[in-house]
Order: sequence, then structure tokens, then C-alpha cells
Amino acid sequence: MFRSHQGEGPYTGVRQIFVRLSGCPLRCVYCDTPESWTRSKTWSVGEQIYENPACVSEILSIIESWSKEEEFHSVSFTGGEPLLQPDFLAALAKGTQELGLKTYLDTSTILPAAFEKVAAHFDYFALDYKLPSTPGVRTHKEDFTRNLALAKGKRFVKIVTMANANLEEISEAARIIAREDRTIPLIIQIATQVNSDTQPPEEEFLLKARKRVENEGLTALVLPQQHILAGWK
Repeated sequence: MFRSHQGEGPYTGVRQIFVRLSGCPLRCVYCDTPESWTRSKTWSVGEQIYENPACVSEILSIIESWSKEEEFHSVSFTGGEPLLQPDFLAALAKGTQELGLKTYLDTSTILPAAFEKVAAHFDYFALDYKLPSTPGVRTHKEDFTRNLALAKGKRFVKIVTMANANLEEISEAARIIAREDRTIPLIIQIATQVNSDTQPPEEEFLLKARKRVENEGLTALVLPQQHILAGWK
């Protein structure tokens, strides 16, 4: 758990509490938090170390304490993949809303059954669309489509894009989103070079990708990971 500014998508710059849940079934080559892939024996808040499994009431107590110290846009539940723990996540999100705070879910959209359990407790949805040709990715269009329909709050979709990404896959993602709702923003997120296998796309490619998205009637935003550029946690 930590406090910082959101660094991705249309809510970049808003102040949030972050609750990072560990564990992820994917191994996306561009992942900037590979330390979150496996479950840990401890969790931390600053220098304070707690043992897992975490307690819902303990986490909510910290959220409540921080919310009295400063104003937050929302509480972001991220990972890893938070939907690996749907019951725990639902309890946390419901409790956060009962404290009078907005909730924000950052998910890979690969677990629709789990998504259905938690969707009612979230106000904002940051939904990843994983391009199928990206190394380490597992994605199913049907799962993404179902999750997109379940996300009834304020939602946007982001596609992390590397050099030589598949333009037709980006067009396919845009078509799926457009069928659901053409007002949903699609973020073409420039991959951060976290390792030698992750090369960011060049401007010419980004212009082509933007055009593909706009041809489907969607709003396209091209953005980097601002928190990494700014040095935020």
C-alpha cells in the first residue's frame, strides 16, 4: 500500500491510494512490476511490514486513516492481477465505498467470472487489452468483451504497444470497443523499456495506430507511463 499520483491513462495526475495485490498468471514482456507476479509472505506500508494473508479490516483502517490526512480522487486496486482474489477484492472495494471513497480497478480483463463478482463495487475501470502477438500475453476476445460490458462505471481501455506491434490487432480491439460504446477512450500506451526485449514504438507507428483507432469511431490518446517519467512510485 502506498500513496501517489496515477500515472496512466486519462486520470493521470490524480491523487490516489494504491493497494497492490500480488499474483499474476501472465508474464507480459513489458511488465514494469514483475515482482508482483508471485505471492509474497509479507506486505508493507512504508517501513511497516505485515504478514500475509492480509486482513480486510487492517487494510481498510489504513485507507481510512490516510483519507483523513488528505483528499484522494479514488483508491486504486492493482497488481499483479487483483481479480485472482475476487472475494477479498470485493470486500475491500465494498468497504472502501462505505468509507465514502471512490474505487478504481486496474485489470488485465482475462478473468470474467471473477470480474462479475466485483464489478458492482467499482466506480472506475482501467481495462487492459493485451495484443495477442505480445510475448507472455494470454488473451481471449470473448473474455475482454464480457468484462467491458460488465464495467458500468467510468471506464477506459489501454493497449501497451511495443515496436513492431500488430496494427490489425489494434484495429480489432478498437472494433470490439466501438461495438460496446464509442465514447470509451482507448489509450495507446507507449511501452516503457524495462528490459532489452521491450522496445517502444516509433512515432510513425503511433500515427498509424491512432488512425486505426479513429477509423473505428473512437477517441485515441497516445500516452507514456507518466509516473515513470516523473519518478512517482
